[in-house]
Amino acid sequence: MTTELLSNLRSISSLDVASKDMKVGTIVRTPGDYNVFSSESSYGAT
Repeated sequence: MTTELLSNLRSISSLDVASKDMKVGTIVRTPGDYNVFSSESSYGAT
């Protein structure tokens, strides 16, 4: 792996999202300054 790739991997951060003590999903910030939201399958079932 290159140093640049390793640096980019370290810059990824995430945030868990909850509503009323239930995990709804996760927001992930990628190195390209894009944000992705991934919802929990259990949240859609309620």
